Amino acid sequence: MKQNLLFIIFMLFAAVSFGQLAHSGEFSNSNTVRSATDIDLKVYPNPAIHYIHLNNYAGEVKQIVFFNLVGRPIKRFPAVSGKNHYDLSELSRGLYLVQLMDQKGSVISTKRINKR
Repeated sequence: MKQNLLFIIFMLFAAVSFGQLAHSGEFSNSNTVRSATDIDLKVYPNPAIHYIHLNNYAGEVKQIVFFNLVGRPIKRFPAVSGKNHYDLSELSRGLYLVQLMDQKGSVISTKRINKR
């Protein structure tokens, strides 16, 4: 119950913050959201300790952006086609939203990652 409530609060803060970022012009105003299952994207392990893997065999993902609980971008990675790992060792423990974006800056998928 507590975890569900925290997740709902997290999502509300993230939605408000993402709206502010899009309005400020820091990110593209595109609202195109495609399903990650359509292109078979997998981000693992979750919870992550030092790294995450992204299966990006179709090459759809061009950028990975980590957001904190208030919706501020914390870390960005250029995505590479194939199976790759991305170092998270400098991030603090906690919950993060991970946006997988295509070449045009459209959000393909948003995932929740727990960093331990």
